[in-house]
Amino acid sequence: ENFSRTTVNIIEDQVRDTVNAYEPRVSNIGVEVRAIPDNNTFEVKVLFDINGLAVAPQSFTFILEPTR
Repeated sequence: ENFSRTTVNIIEDQVRDTVNAYEPRVSNIGVEVRAIPDNNTFEVKVLFDINGLAVAPQSFTFILEPTR
């Protein structure tokens, strides 16, 4: 029931806002969220550039799952 496009948009916005607020060393933040209802999880991929470094865009992926 929580796997709607609205939920995905909320997660994307919250992750982007959190990185912007707490990590001033990165820019061009992109967030991709994929709902995996069969596992009751969301896969979140964060893409970003590191300020001041001439390196390729970086990314990391993590899984959000319920705590109960």
